[in-house]
Amino acid sequence: MSDMILEDLIELVKQGNEQAFQELYRRFYKKVYYAALKITGNQADAKDITQETFIQVHKSITSLNDNALFVQWVNRIVGSKASDLFRKNKTTILPKDHVLFQTKQEERKAFIPEASLHFNSDHELLDYFMSTIDERYRTVLVMRYFSELSIAEIAQALNIPDGTVKTRLKRGREVLKDLISSYQNREDVKLNFKSADLTAVLSGYFLYDYANTKVTIPFFQSWKMNVPRFRSLRFSTVSVCVALSAVIVFCGGKILQLSNIGNDASTVYEIEKSQKFGPVAYAGASLTNPEDAYYTLTLFAHCEKEMKEKELADLLAIKPLYEELKRYQGVYWQMLRYRGWDTEFEQCFGE
Repeated sequence: MSDMILEDLIELVKQGNEQAFQELYRRFYKKVYYAALKITGNQADAKDITQETFIQVHKSITSLNDNALFVQWVNRIVGSKASDLFRKNKTTILPKDHVLFQTKQEERKAFIPEASLHFNSDHELLDYFMSTIDERYRTVLVMRYFSELSIAEIAQALNIPDGTVKTRLKRGREVLKDLISSYQNREDVKLNFKSADLTAVLSGYFLYDYANTKVTIPFFQSWKMNVPRFRSLRFSTVSVCVALSAVIVFCGGKILQLSNIGNDASTVYEIEKSQKFGPVAYAGASLTNPEDAYYTLTLFAHCEKEMKEKELADLLAIKPLYEELKRYQGVYWQMLRYRGWDTEFEQCFGE
């Protein structure tokens, strides 16, 4: 199927051919992940968005009337999922200069005058500036200049007016120009893209960066949505930071003060590993750690509407897993709480 025309491949997927879906997933995983990564700025959220995007594709592809519009459709889903994530987490995401983020900062090359400047240095600087601008501007810039969506398509994905998209694009470009100019004045250097049209610069930046981004494509277990998909992500710094946004983490009945963590996020992980979780049987699997429990629960339902659509038998089946994570406490329980999933679950049971 690797040489099959995209429209024909999509038609097979619509007919329920799982091999065709795996090929579709293989072809588009990197593009979806990269767009999510550029929008969110971290791997943990990008993986979540990528996973949820393909779940949505798997569920809804039969609603796509024109197979030729598949790429635009997927890109709109990515933008929509990212927007949902920002909206859910806007009170829990920590600033990038937080002490735990500092443990994973990349060392950056020194920028040098134009006489010796290589494109990689320009590229690296623009990459840094993109990561610092407001997520509203970053989102529309990625959707416009990497995903190549129209103003109307971006507006539809983000559920905002066309005029708002235009305003954010304009403001995003202005912010980037200001950052570039300020840097050049401060460092007394002239960057190669100084005089170029920023629209062309952004398109070239994304093209170059995407081509040089290496991604490992995990297997997508589309055959049974409720079976836990055990992921390679292991307690990322970003995950810890989200969970610590309330300043404290409850671990085994103890309160771990943020000030005691210092620059070593692994301290929290060690505390978590020392506690016994489960095992809890669910969907034919035996879950023995809080991370797998967390991702299984978040895959079970993404919002209030999905929770209300669940059958009582489904809720009763997953309830022991939820209760075990609640008993265990820890970082993944805090993450579940901050996403509001605990409230939705307990409301369904009238607890």
